[in-house]
Amino acid sequence: MRLNRGALGVAVLVCLSTPAHANIFDLYGFNARGIGLGGALVSLADDHTGTYYNPAALTQAQKIRFGAGFIMTKPVLHVNRMRPVCLDVVSVCESQFGSQYSTRESVLPQGFSGFTLGWVFPFGGFFENRLAFGFAVYLPSLNIVRAEALDPQTPHFYLYQNLPDQTVILASLAYRPWDWLSIGGGIQVLANVFGEASMDLHVLQGTFEKRDFEMSLIPKVAATAGVWLKPTDGLRIGFSYRQALDLTFGLPAPIGLGDTLALDLDIGGRVLYSPHQFGLGVSYELHNPDVIISAQVDYAMWSLAPDPSPRVAVDLSGTLVDGLGLGRALDISTENTSIRLGFRDTWTPRLGVEWTTTSWLQVRGGYFFRPSPAPAATGMTSYLDNSVHGFSGGVTFMFDDPFQVHPNPVHLALAGQVGWLPNQHVVKESTVGGVGDLEHGGLTYSLAVSITHTY
Repeated sequence: MRLNRGALGVAVLVCLSTPAHANIFDLYGFNARGIGLGGALVSLADDHTGTYYNPAALTQAQKIRFGAGFIMTKPVLHVNRMRPVCLDVVSVCESQFGSQYSTRESVLPQGFSGFTLGWVFPFGGFFENRLAFGFAVYLPSLNIVRAEALDPQTPHFYLYQNLPDQTVILASLAYRPWDWLSIGGGIQVLANVFGEASMDLHVLQGTFEKRDFEMSLIPKVAATAGVWLKPTDGLRIGFSYRQALDLTFGLPAPIGLGDTLALDLDIGGRVLYSPHQFGLGVSYELHNPDVIISAQVDYAMWSLAPDPSPRVAVDLSGTLVDGLGLGRALDISTENTSIRLGFRDTWTPRLGVEWTTTSWLQVRGGYFFRPSPAPAATGMTSYLDNSVHGFSGGVTFMFDDPFQVHPNPVHLALAGQVGWLPNQHVVKESTVGGVGDLEHGGLTYSLAVSITHTY
């Protein structure tokens, strides 16, 4: 019993120590303007949000521009078990959509909120504002960092489960060699997590002779790049690329039980994956009325997504086990059970409209359709996802600096977004792991407020 408690304690410690850094803006947007336009900002990002949407667009800012914001999202998603229909004659229960009834507990995403902060700094003098640097950071308000590696048979939403619970840092540099062309590149700073817990347990006395734990956050960098063009007055074209990223973690925990017995527990994996993404956007500004129309399409290479299930290995060794010839017989590992997700690449169209009605008010609206990369979870795994229709709207109020520090106006933007995930029915091929037929879908609600000011 003492052996089981020691191994359990280490397992709990390891599982609770898996923080991550990744990007959450793919699902919900960056700031109020981006959310209000349905994410169609590759050709329009003219502030610090360009570090995400398109680094090359940072040169649109001819003066120092500061921005801050707050976003909160509430996913209202469900995984419904199929209601069983019992036949008393043969004592068999069938679901209303198939022959299997789901009993395993599902895991649903929780609401979240976070703060964004950033600025754009154009270089004057010799560079004549043709060179610009941008920096942005996202800080979640509930969990600075958190990641989950769930059992692949547990029903849960692959994209929505815990993506918002991580800090995101972006930095970009853009250069405009000609008035009509700008190019830019940047980085996203991430961190892999590696550590080790080492313990020596005295079985007879029930005490630990040694308890060591070490964990390291090793910096990881993913690249971003973009091109921004303004071939004619009012027409803007943008192209962006974001490199794939994920969190890799490894936390071995060897437990020594004297000279005769040793238990090595190793937990690791790759989670919080974001794919290679390409964005192409076109916008056009009209006059009388003062309207901007923006269209965009994003291509995401989800077919390269790795197996997100946790890797677990248990190795029992020592002179006692080896003497009995049980060294390999008692080892347990998931190394040879990698899951093929079967995900497919996706194309996401976006459309946004912005109307400057007066000198102090802008109104905007947007729509996007993001198809699901995941196939129907009819097999043993239960990575759930739905295609989503996103509807958004927002306003921006422009007013003088109330502190009268700078003559330029302050922009206060508000936005809301609803994501509709139509119900999807899943008829399982088997009941392995206690997972049977189910349906999943729901809604996501997002609200955002942001403020920008040009110095």
